[in-house]
Amino acid sequence: MYKIDGDGLPNAACETFDELVLRWMDTVQGLCKEDRLRVLRRTHESLVGRTDSDKTRAVVKAGAALRAAEALTDPRMLRQIAVSISKGCTAAATEGYLAPCCMLTMRIGSCVVQRLTSVGEISSALAAQNMAASKQWGIVSESQAWVLDCGERTCLCVWTVFATEGGVGRVTFHDEHLFDACARVTLIERTLLVDCIAADDEVQTVLPLCTS
Repeated sequence: MYKIDGDGLPNAACETFDELVLRWMDTVQGLCKEDRLRVLRRTHESLVGRTDSDKTRAVVKAGAALRAAEALTDPRMLRQIAVSISKGCTAAATEGYLAPCCMLTMRIGSCVVQRLTSVGEISSALAAQNMAASKQWGIVSESQAWVLDCGERTCLCVWTVFATEGGVGRVTFHDEHLFDACARVTLIERTLLVDCIAADDEVQTVLPLCTS
């Protein structure tokens, strides 16, 4: 069942342990920043050192969780995380930034078209939308991020503008990310703003997830 290395340690057991640590870090409470960083760094280093072909997703998730922990006292890092979620095309990386209990609400204008509460579905939906938009349309300007006033919680808004094919109109991704005390995102609200009626059909075609 296990492949034994020269040092006598079973690879499969080590892999399972690293993945269990990542899942535990998703839910553990009361861990100080220093301890959280130490555990995540060791886990990330252990995963990077693996030689099997199945490590990629776990490495990406561990790296994202580590960067989120490092962002606890650094607003610039929070901005980077928010932009990464709003532009990222890799579900595993996005998932690493999300809290275990997270919700995504998608709107076209003022109309709610989708709500997701599964972390896996949220990360996959965002990555698919971001990839479709970046492939089909051109970015008018680089994403801008700023902090919104949400009381004790940190909320960042990310604004990304695309030009539709043929320059008929512009589509704006207006994303709001609410962070918890561990710098993980608990709520995402994505609003698609289309500046002309002629581009509506194109948006529905390019971003089919909006209508599911």
